[in-house]
Amino acid sequence: MINMNKDQHKTHSNKATILIVDDESTNLEILSNILVDKYVTVEASSGMQALEILDREEKPDLILLDIMMPEIDGHETCRRIKSKADTKDIDIIFITALDTTESIIAAYEAGAIDYVVKPADPDHLLKKVDLAINNQKQRVELENERKIITDAATNALSMTSEQGVVLDFMRKSYEQINLGDLSRSLVDHLSQFKLHSSVLTNSAIREIYVSDQEPISSLEKQFLQKVQSMGRIKIKGSHMIFNAEGLTLLIKNLPEDKITQARFIELITMLAEGAEARIKAFSVEDQLAAMMMNMENSLKDIQSRQKKQTQEGLKIIEDVLEETESAFMSYGMTEDQEELILNIVKNGVGKALKNYEETDQIQDKLKEFIKTLSSFLFYRR
Repeated sequence: MINMNKDQHKTHSNKATILIVDDESTNLEILSNILVDKYVTVEASSGMQALEILDREEKPDLILLDIMMPEIDGHETCRRIKSKADTKDIDIIFITALDTTESIIAAYEAGAIDYVVKPADPDHLLKKVDLAINNQKQRVELENERKIITDAATNALSMTSEQGVVLDFMRKSYEQINLGDLSRSLVDHLSQFKLHSSVLTNSAIREIYVSDQEPISSLEKQFLQKVQSMGRIKIKGSHMIFNAEGLTLLIKNLPEDKITQARFIELITMLAEGAEARIKAFSVEDQLAAMMMNMENSLKDIQSRQKKQTQEGLKIIEDVLEETESAFMSYGMTEDQEELILNIVKNGVGKALKNYEETDQIQDKLKEFIKTLSSFLFYRR
């Protein structure tokens, strides 16, 4: 079954077009009904029919693709779409009943940007589709801007050696004051080698995703999370994964020529190891910041407890003075004796009050120290 829905497309030419591919007619109807108010929908009941539509019709803006289908499954359909120059830039969202790590990794490696598990919640699916369409528009705008910048920088880059790019990154990495700036600098320097990359960096309290093709898709984020445990360097086709402490780097277009590939792997490794060293420093700062926060909270708790204890102590002192003065009347003591005992008690009270004041001063100095150090760490972030 192929439903081209041409009349709808002509009537609402300003709407984006969504190609829905599923071998179950019920699923096609459900998905089309969810999208029809906002988008033009085109339907295909198999991967082969979807490829036929893409060969002879106006290209859709987005494809919703089932995985388990006859003839060719969704993964193969996706790979074929991504292998052709005139369709490789069409975003694909898998909609499937499969919900495993292997399936998510396979979907990403096939070239999809997102993954929805059936049965799809209508609101959730619409948000995913809206996000994909908006991201596509942003990519077009950013690509146009990037082309202008790249063309302007080509002459300058041609005069810069590969080692010079690495040294420039190392120098600039020590000027970066937060994890996000460091991640962006790494991706930007890799782009000078015409390498497309995405990076996941994390320190003690934060996690940053950056890509040279922003905005980074949710599926790519999941992929970066899943491959963190795959060893330090893993190469599969044109993809390279580099893992280090606090860093997962994905290179998407590693050259296939072995000599060029070896040279690029060396350059990528140097850049990644330089980033790793800075990430360790950021992690220490984050740990120190967390420690300062805990100390500040502890200090507030101590001050609260101390205030309460001081009030209770002053109350006890007042009671002692009252009880002492009352006792004088029942013991028949002379005025000199009463004055002597009363002076002893008052002297003890004075020492206790002085001790409270000194404790307050110590707390104030500690509070000022924590405030100063916290201000420094905040500036560093």
